Amino acid sequence: MFKKIVFFLILGFMAVAARYFAPGFVANIFFVTTLIAYWYSKDEPFWLAFFLIVSDGFLGFFGDYQAMLTLIPGLPQIELAQFYALIATIKAWNRKPAYPLFYQGFLVALLVYVIFLVLQGYAAGVSLALNMQFRILKLIVPMLLFFAIPRLFAEERQYRACFSYLFVVTITAFITQVFTVAVGLSPATYLGAADPTVQFAFEVTEGKTYRGFYNCDILVITQFGALFYLAYKRNTFNTMYLFGIVTANFISVLLSATRGWTVSVAMMTALFFMFVMQISAKRLAILSVTAVALVIGILSIPVIRVQIDNSFKRMQTMSAVAEGDLTAGGTLVRLNERAPRVMKVWAESPLTGWGFSSTYFYYQDLHVGNHNWLLHSGVLGVLLMALFFFYFFSKLYLLNGMLPRSHPLRGALLVFIVVFLGWFFLHSSSRQYFAYHFRPNTGIIQALFFSFGGLMYYKARLWSDPTEYEAQEQALETTNQVETEEEVAEPVYQY
Repeated sequence: MFKKIVFFLILGFMAVAARYFAPGFVANIFFVTTLIAYWYSKDEPFWLAFFLIVSDGFLGFFGDYQAMLTLIPGLPQIELAQFYALIATIKAWNRKPAYPLFYQGFLVALLVYVIFLVLQGYAAGVSLALNMQFRILKLIVPMLLFFAIPRLFAEERQYRACFSYLFVVTITAFITQVFTVAVGLSPATYLGAADPTVQFAFEVTEGKTYRGFYNCDILVITQFGALFYLAYKRNTFNTMYLFGIVTANFISVLLSATRGWTVSVAMMTALFFMFVMQISAKRLAILSVTAVALVIGILSIPVIRVQIDNSFKRMQTMSAVAEGDLTAGGTLVRLNERAPRVMKVWAESPLTGWGFSSTYFYYQDLHVGNHNWLLHSGVLGVLLMALFFFYFFSKLYLLNGMLPRSHPLRGALLVFIVVFLGWFFLHSSSRQYFAYHFRPNTGIIQALFFSFGGLMYYKARLWSDPTEYEAQEQALETTNQVETEEEVAEPVYQY
């Protein structure tokens, strides 16, 4: 796995070089080559992680609308990760499901509602220009991954391999965050690959706070992955390494001075230790000493101390909201400006919202997640997705309670719930995540999260006791002596 991670990083550096330090045609050739390589490859975890980083960022490079390809001259470019979603769907189409997906019925219902929202958009009025039609299509395509990934990722080891790549990216994001705050420039700007007026960074001083961080979506999914494997009794990751990922993620969001993100990550971690992880006093002491040493090391950089102090002062403004000041001392406009603007338009079509119409695209505001959710899909759309969430997490919760304490997945299933609660807080406070359309990186991490939950639910149901669990794992290892990049044969399970 180490060699694969090294190659993954090399490919990431090559992508940066092709996109930012070479003529434009080089990037096009490189990106097309990666799509062709993915088409012929059987290593799904590797390529999912790669297309996620060119969509979400790598070492301060890439991000939204940075890795683009032109499909038809004269029309807007299409993100590379959009092509990944299409190719993944085509590859999955010819594969039989390796296991039954317990929430398949809800996926179909959600897809039907998406089609309804498209039709409603046409009825309410939307431009028929090709660029608008492509825009609607690009917003929907990432949702296909909810159907594709369960077929392409047939075993837990594939998800584990994917997290192995993304954990490394989380570490690089943490280093990039510290670098940006300390130097006052992003790596892309520092190396002359980005306009300093676009890459938001500056010298941090008292009262002048840097607000931003890298790999937002990867941070969410790696926070989940680290907590899951800490609870999973057959974990093969080093425990201290996983705690390091959790700590790095928290320090990254703390350095960003973003209140919603800081509370969200802290909420996930706190709920995990309260309801999932039981840790010995000895290990707690070791972890505490390690965390204190890391914090002291970070605080040894003067500008980092100033930024953290500014972050805490910004966090304290949240108390004003509790006291009735919706502006949080003049630092927040979501509740008193953005939300009312969206809700006023939603009130004109409350039942089904405005769908993919010109009205929606004009008034949409991703800074107010729940309000924008209503604007797009209405009360019916929100209720349908809420029912899906309730069904998904209640099934995991009930099954977890039925498992014996020694079962490998006992407790690990609860990680899906505690992470989702923190994730939904983030959706409600900082940026919309849950909707009937996605950016590619958001679609990838959500499809990965829910697909992994479907597989773990199936495994927990299948292996009702640890003995049976071990027997099935040994049987799979015997019949499928393949590496992650090779084809995973369809397993035959004994009931």
